[in-house]
Amino acid sequence: MKEYRFRAWDKDKNIMFVPEYIDEDGNACSSCSSSLYPYVSGMGFAEEVFAVENAILMQYIGLKDKNGKEIYEGDVLQSYCSECSAGRKDVVRFVNSGFWCGKDDDLWMPNSEHCEVLGNIYETPELLKEE
Repeated sequence: MKEYRFRAWDKDKNIMFVPEYIDEDGNACSSCSSSLYPYVSGMGFAEEVFAVENAILMQYIGLKDKNGKEIYEGDVLQSYCSECSAGRKDVVRFVNSGFWCGKDDDLWMPNSEHCEVLGNIYETPELLKEE
């Protein structure tokens, strides 16, 4: 059975977090007792959950890189596959019902044995700059 996991980027606080669940409106939800979102009211005994409305969701693609790190949408991958995409550095994105790297006219599929997660487009955008 496919495992569905997500992470989210809070555009207001500029932090990545793992939502506790996703509500019916597609919002990433976290509890007030989360270390990223400390509660501010009362004695702190209530477990209040709230939607992070300005968050961008990214899905786990079901693969790990050559170092065992999980690969998510928005990750910047370095390819080491000598036959197809060696030396390329591209972003993982959802295209035509699947997860791909590259531009629309030159896509390649991430391969867990031949790629490495270097960072992601939110926490390390400098990885996308042309060298």
